[in-house]
Amino acid sequence: MFLVKDRRLGMDHFIFTQMDPREDGYRGDVIENVSLDYDMNAVHRWPEGLGRPDPQLGRSPGDPSHYKVFKSHNELSESGFKYVHFNTPFVAYSWEDYRKRYYPIPEEFAKRMTEEEWFDFLDDADAAQKVRQTMSEPKKPTKTSDRDEIAQWIAKRHFNVDAAVRQIWFLPAESPPDEFRFLEVNDRFASESQHVEPIDMGFDVDGSSFRLLVADVSGTQLEQIKSKPATLLPSGWSLRNAIVWGRRGRQG
Repeated sequence: MFLVKDRRLGMDHFIFTQMDPREDGYRGDVIENVSLDYDMNAVHRWPEGLGRPDPQLGRSPGDPSHYKVFKSHNELSESGFKYVHFNTPFVAYSWEDYRKRYYPIPEEFAKRMTEEEWFDFLDDADAAQKVRQTMSEPKKPTKTSDRDEIAQWIAKRHFNVDAAVRQIWFLPAESPPDEFRFLEVNDRFASESQHVEPIDMGFDVDGSSFRLLVADVSGTQLEQIKSKPATLLPSGWSLRNAIVWGRRGRQG
């Protein structure tokens, strides 16, 4: 077998292949003649009442070419194997097969994905997002922060928490000073209703309480709202003077 690493969605992934990945254009480092012990049923079996599996990849201290997937870090430690990675590796016949199944490639492939493949991809994105969240937690505002600064802090936190949110609209017009109104564009979101239905949340800053109203909308719904805001937005809401953020910063 061959072993390579792939940096994808902000994380390192270990891939074991039967065919030489260089034949499919892989240009990174390749470890040849490795073996892998991976009993998927034993590793991922989760009997009722027991802790959830936490797969770990280890390498034999006596044979550096031999790898094994363990059910947990404790199991790995007890075996004497050297820790390699905190998750299960990908096993594929070839580098090309791995790319076709798991790589975030153009839209035409996404259209051919099965439902299981699509949710595998979303799980990978969510895992990477959790890593990024610990690296980019925004600084909490204080009593001296103005309303826009507090709104930006909320937006950054929501981007960190939910990888599916791609745009956030802050709607300050005609809202009370202690109330924040947000439209969050989330294309995983699906609703049969065109009318926006916000969720009422609460938060505080240095002991001061605020009200947070968040409505998830799809990209299609947002375009409908833009054309008919008075009809589709909740009573009293307005797009006037909206502040818009994308994942790379302010957009409007």
